[in-house]
Amino acid sequence: MMPLRRWFSDHGLPAWYSWLAVVGLTVLSNLLTLVVVLNLSDNAVENERIARETAAAEAQAAAERSRRGLCTVIKTQEEVFSTPSSPTGLKAREAWHDLGNIFRCEG
Repeated sequence: MMPLRRWFSDHGLPAWYSWLAVVGLTVLSNLLTLVVVLNLSDNAVENERIARETAAAEAQAAAERSRRGLCTVIKTQEEVFSTPSSPTGLKAREAWHDLGNIFRCEG
């Protein structure tokens, strides 16, 4: 602090300007830190939102692929029992058909 006070005195300025300079630079430094932290925080929140949306889209796509695979199995089993030769076969065909309706299998 003394060199700063001396510098102000040598340049014909009051010594208390050194305190003003120290406090002013401290406040300015804190404000700059706050701006940087808020900007980084906003970026982190945005990146998290994008990651969450991407993960949700990937999960939805995986679920749809699984549903289509299940529908393929259901439709194939329905075809196996398309001409049932027993009451059990008829029940099996109806059960596979109902399962297809539950999973919204087309065709």
